[in-house]
Amino acid sequence: MCASIQPLDPVLVTAAWLHDALEYTDTDERALRDKFGKAVADLVADVSDPPGLKGKPRRRRQVDHTSEAGIRTKRLMLADLKR
Repeated sequence: MCASIQPLDPVLVTAAWLHDALEYTDTDERALRDKFGKAVADLVADVSDPPGLKGKPRRRRQVDHTSEAGIRTKRLMLADLKR
């Protein structure tokens, strides 16, 4: 989905590939920033849930956070829902 948005947004596409890296690997935000740049690392961090947040509180945070987020974050969150 993110790759089909025109004009192509390389930051969004890269973040889409990496969106779960902070939650499911031992990668940290600094490593993402060093390898992929600040914009990608910030976007991945923006769509990542805080550690330990589960169930209804997690979903509530996602809804509240996404409603206030920028367009890239919203697009990435929607793409993640469609998978």
